[in-house]
Amino acid sequence: MAFPWIEQADIENRLGAEGLRRAFDDDNDGVADADPITRLLTDACSFIGGRLGPQYSVDAIALMTPVPPEVIRLSLDCAVVYAYQRHPEVFRVDWDPYHKALLRECEDIRTGKSNLGVAASPEPATQNGGDLIMQGYGLDSQDDQPTTFTRDGFGDFGGI
Repeated sequence: MAFPWIEQADIENRLGAEGLRRAFDDDNDGVADADPITRLLTDACSFIGGRLGPQYSVDAIALMTPVPPEVIRLSLDCAVVYAYQRHPEVFRVDWDPYHKALLRECEDIRTGKSNLGVAASPEPATQNGGDLIMQGYGLDSQDDQPTTFTRDGFGDFGGI
């Protein structure tokens, strides 16, 4: 499945057919309109891709078959929050706790506390305790040799 990796049927399963129709029938013809739903799905996938981007290649995620279920779930959670925000009179729900939970989950993935749960790519390689090499910065940079900074016992970089 290409970007966006969620479809109208996915969000309809979350919001219900009637909720989707009431929230996205912009021309009042009794049918949910395709354009605002497509925008919702694209915006939600874009948001999740942007939040995961520092850890994962969005292009790699979009090309995976199937897209990791965790990416789909997060994208649907985001789409639900956007739908709640768009029409609070239809969905009488306080969307803020859902939004905060979504942001926490994305942050956990970005910081390595959780992952997408896939066995192969796009899971990033682990960099636990790796050295950072910086050209021209540090105490011995006068001789233009790379300086290696290693993590001390507290997770800080020594020498910076």
